[in-house]
Amino acid sequence: MIRCCLILSVFFLSSCVFRQASQLPEPKHREQTQSNVETVLHPNAGEEVSASIGDVILSYTRINTSSEVVTASAPYSLVRLPTTGWENTHMYKSYNVYTHPTYYRGTVGAVLDRNEYVMFFMQTGGLKSGKRWRASRTNFFGFVSTVEEDWRLRYSGRDKAAYKFEIANHSEDKANQAIQSFEVSEDRFFSGFAVRGVMIKGLKGGSHGIISYRIDGAVK
Repeated sequence: MIRCCLILSVFFLSSCVFRQASQLPEPKHREQTQSNVETVLHPNAGEEVSASIGDVILSYTRINTSSEVVTASAPYSLVRLPTTGWENTHMYKSYNVYTHPTYYRGTVGAVLDRNEYVMFFMQTGGLKSGKRWRASRTNFFGFVSTVEEDWRLRYSGRDKAAYKFEIANHSEDKANQAIQSFEVSEDRFFSGFAVRGVMIKGLKGGSHGIISYRIDGAVK
């Protein structure tokens, strides 16, 4: 009787700890998200702004957001996660389980909640099917962004009827090193001129070294 109870207890505990994920009839492929390019201007387009000699009159950043990849980290006892190629191949209760064909031969997957946060990692096949690994509760999928272009435009004052400007990279701005200097005639300043695809229109100029201008947006 005691032996029977012990066997039943071990079986009950094993079934709780090693509850298995059920395999889907067909893997569900995740749709690929296309790259997105975002341009950030400061000041905003359409805003009237004043600046003195030496001031940054325009800050331009172009950011490229890549396709969706896996950004989560694997538990310390497992190898690093591949960033692409994951598929929804199993279900655990009502939660999706994502596996990768080359990650432990598809026998270890990430169990995600409905917001796609990692709940834990689980072994989906083999003798220890149902084994779990704790994981940081973070988004399993994410986006990797890179800055493609990053520069500033400074106003350098006037030389007779011309307005002077300098372009500097953000990383070089603290050292006050211009990578390009140029002049704009008074006519061009008030009619509008382009700097690396960004349209700028002068509104007022010459009063005690202060100019007023407006950013009319970036040319796509």
